[in-house]
Amino acid sequence: MKNIVVPTDFSANANNALQYAIHMANKFESKIHLINTYEVRTSTGTFVSMRDFMKKDAEEGLSKLVKENKNRILRSTSMKATAIEGYTMTTIVKYANSVKADLIIMGTQGASGLKEFFMGSNTAGVINKSTIPVLAIPANATYRDIKKIAFAVDSLIVNTGDIIRPLVQLSKEYNAKVEVIHVEKQKQMAVVDAGIDVYLSEIDHSFQLIQDNSVINGINKHVEQTNPNILCMIHRQRSPLANLFHSSITNKEAYNSPVPLLVLHDPL
Repeated sequence: MKNIVVPTDFSANANNALQYAIHMANKFESKIHLINTYEVRTSTGTFVSMRDFMKKDAEEGLSKLVKENKNRILRSTSMKATAIEGYTMTTIVKYANSVKADLIIMGTQGASGLKEFFMGSNTAGVINKSTIPVLAIPANATYRDIKKIAFAVDSLIVNTGDIIRPLVQLSKEYNAKVEVIHVEKQKQMAVVDAGIDVYLSEIDHSFQLIQDNSVINGINKHVEQTNPNILCMIHRQRSPLANLFHSSITNKEAYNSPVPLLVLHDPL
């Protein structure tokens, strides 16, 4: 993971995500691309001064962040700060693609874990628009070295090992065990793609079946009981888990654990 993009709006949540990014970048000797987006809703000449003001404000905020975190960055790690005009979600995705980012790390909104994340935040928008893995950091999460990763899977086929390669990289670098979990409604036979076992063959991993009438509740309970450092999922439109990433989800269905969420992407 040589290039990590970290969007910031200078909030406490965004700063928390930046701290995660710094720890991870130091581990992988990565380059952190710290970006702030600002949007000027009109391009008329009357608002030229407003555009200049917003750009200057963004650049000053980024400069301050870089100085504050300078001593936390190892020599093998670097940080570049960029202020970009444009619509937040689209601009983040476009920039991440332009620098060939391996990972986007973003903070989530609110004080109740990832609930707001699943209710249509910028983070959810980036996940839906991007094919680059996203690590969503809950507001109250504190960085811990990654020792255990829960990987929630559905019954669909994972078409290529490249999809879960970032998960394998994390496991190798941190020497973390991956527990593959699959939630099935009670009295139904579990079906998990056998290819997952092959794709994870390089790392320590295991499988566990969870029976619950609600996939989300099953995942929530497992995370609460086992306390992994990260929960990983694959985002794809045809998956039973896809509802997690849309604003129509109800509060009762929301994944609200304080564990960071790594979202991988299956383009199919």
